[in-house]
Amino acid sequence: MKLSLLLLLIPFTALSQEHNFDFEKLKPGGKQPEEWGLPPVEGNKAGYTVLTDTVAFSGKYSVAITQNSPVAQNAFGAFNYSIPATFKGQRVTLEGYIKTEDVKDGHAALYLNVVGTKAFDNMNERGVTGTTDWHKYSIELALGEEATSISFGALFTGRGKVWIDNMSLNVDGKDFTLAPAREKRVPPAADLAWLKQHALPLRSVDANTGFEDLAPVGEMIGDARIVSLGEPTHGTSEAFRMKHRLLEYLVKEKGFDIFSIEANMPECRAINDYVLHGDGDPKKLLDTMYFWTWNTQEVLDMITWMRAYNAGNPKKMVQFTGFDMQFPGVAATELKAFLAAFAPAQQALGDSIAAQSGALMRKRQTKRAGYEAPELQQSLAALKQFFKNSRQRLTAEVGGEKFAWAMHHIAVIEQFAQLAAENTFGSARDSSMAENVDWLVKRYPGSKLVLWAHNGHVSKAANAMGGYLEKMYGKQMVVMGFAAAEGTYTAIIPGQAIFSNNVLSAPPDGSFEWYGRNSGLGNFVLDLRKENLKDPGAAWLLEKRGIRRIGAVMMQPKFQFSQTLLPNDFDAVIYLDKTTASQCFRAWKGNSANK
Repeated sequence: MKLSLLLLLIPFTALSQEHNFDFEKLKPGGKQPEEWGLPPVEGNKAGYTVLTDTVAFSGKYSVAITQNSPVAQNAFGAFNYSIPATFKGQRVTLEGYIKTEDVKDGHAALYLNVVGTKAFDNMNERGVTGTTDWHKYSIELALGEEATSISFGALFTGRGKVWIDNMSLNVDGKDFTLAPAREKRVPPAADLAWLKQHALPLRSVDANTGFEDLAPVGEMIGDARIVSLGEPTHGTSEAFRMKHRLLEYLVKEKGFDIFSIEANMPECRAINDYVLHGDGDPKKLLDTMYFWTWNTQEVLDMITWMRAYNAGNPKKMVQFTGFDMQFPGVAATELKAFLAAFAPAQQALGDSIAAQSGALMRKRQTKRAGYEAPELQQSLAALKQFFKNSRQRLTAEVGGEKFAWAMHHIAVIEQFAQLAAENTFGSARDSSMAENVDWLVKRYPGSKLVLWAHNGHVSKAANAMGGYLEKMYGKQMVVMGFAAAEGTYTAIIPGQAIFSNNVLSAPPDGSFEWYGRNSGLGNFVLDLRKENLKDPGAAWLLEKRGIRRIGAVMMQPKFQFSQTLLPNDFDAVIYLDKTTASQCFRAWKGNSANK
C-alpha cells in the first residue's frame, strides 16, 4: 500500500531539540506521550487509537497502536515527530523496537521522511506482520543539502495491535543532537528579489493612521462581499490591531457594514446593542463572550471605535456579530423569553429545550464529543414546526428581524447538538460557523462582512470554515491570513493560567516567516492569488511552506508551525515581523481553553 500521501495528513511539527523517544514522559492524563504529533484520544475516524502502554521494551511505557473498529480502505494509525534540519551529515538513521500481536491485512512499520528531498521510507515492502516479540528495526536515508526537516515515527495498517519503543535518530552514526551545525541558510536570491518587488509594505498596524498604504489592498479586495481576517495566534496584539485598522479602512472606504467574530452568535448581540445604540458597558460586555481571547484591550479599542463611528454615521452604521455556536445557553434563554412574550402556550417546550441543552452542555464539558441528544432534537423540531406554522402571525406581531433571530437561535442549538454528537475529529464546528456566516449574508442582503477568526478557520482548506464559504461565495470572498516571525503572545498554559510571556520560536528554514525575516522588509502584505504567481521568482510559493499556527494554548516550539500550500489557503498573507502579546483583561485559571 502506498502511504506517502497519507502520511502528509499527520500534522507537521517543527523546531524542537526536546525529545521523548522512549515515551517515558506522558501528557496530563497519562494516555499519550509528550512531544509527539498524535491523533486525538477520542473521535479518531481512522479507527485506530494511539496510546501509551505498560507493555514496554524498556522503562515503564511504550506506544501502542490498536485497530479498535472497522476501518476504511487505506486507513492507518500513526504518530510522528519532526525536527528542523539545522545539522549536516551524509546519512540519517531511524531505529526503534516493534512488537506485534495478530497483525493481518496490513503491517506495522517505522517511517522516515527527509523533508525537502525525495528521501522517504515507510518499510512498505518489509513491514512487520503476525505476532512477533520485540525486535529492532531501522531505516537509513541520505541527508541531502536540500533537507529542511526530518519527519519520522511509526504506523500501522490493517488489524491487530502493535507496540513501539526506544526510538532513536542518528546522523552519521551519532545522535542527531551531536551532529555538526549547518551553516545558516538564507532563501535563494531570486526568491527574495521577487518578494521584495511584490510585497506591499505596511506603514502601521494601528488604526487612525491613514489609508494610503492600504490602497493596493483595496484593489485586491475589489467588489468582494466578504473579507476574512485570520491570526497566527489567539493572543497577538499586532494582529488584533491590524484587523482593527483593516476594519476601519473597509468600513470607511469600501462600504463594509457587518463585523463578525469567532464568538458565540447570540451572545454578540449584546455588544451589537452597544455599538449601535451605546447600551451597556463595553468592557463588561466583552466578558460575556466566554472566550478570554477576545477579552482584551485591542478588541475593546475596536468596539469603542465602532460605537464612535456609528454615533457619527447613523444612516450607515456597522454591526457587531458573531458566528460561533459552542454554547447553547443564551440562545435557549432568548427562546424562552420570546415564547413567554409571544407564544405562552409553548413555554413548556422552551423550558424543555433550555433544560435539555443545558444538560448536554454539562456533559460536553466532561467529554468533548460523542453525546447524542434525541429528546433535544425532537423538542427543537417541534418548536421549528410551531414557528413555521405561526410565521405570518409572529412576523406581523414582532417584526421580521426579531422573528428571524428567534428562528436562528433554534439553528444555533441544533448546531451545538451536532457538535456534541460528532464522533470524529472533524468539521461540525467549522461547517456550522460557515452556515452562520451564510445566514448573516442572506439576512442582510445589501451588506458586506468582515470576518475575524484564527488562520485555521478562515483558511480555504477542506473542512475549514473558509473552505465551506469558498464553495458558497468563490471570488466574492477574500481571505487574508497572518504570519508572525518574532515576539511574544498570550496563551493558556493548561492547568495553570493565562500568560503573556509565551515566546514565538524562530522561524524554521523554508517557512513563510523565514522568507519574511530574511527579506528585511518589516511588516507587509503579499498577494498570493495564483494568477499573480506565474513569475519564476514566485515558484517557492507554489510549494508547501510552514506558517505560524498557534491557538489559545501555549505551544512548544515543535508544534508552532504547520505546513500548507499557502495560495490554496489564503488570497493574501499579512506578515508581522515583530509582535507582542495581546493585553488580556481576564485573570483565568483552569485546565483547558474553550477552543
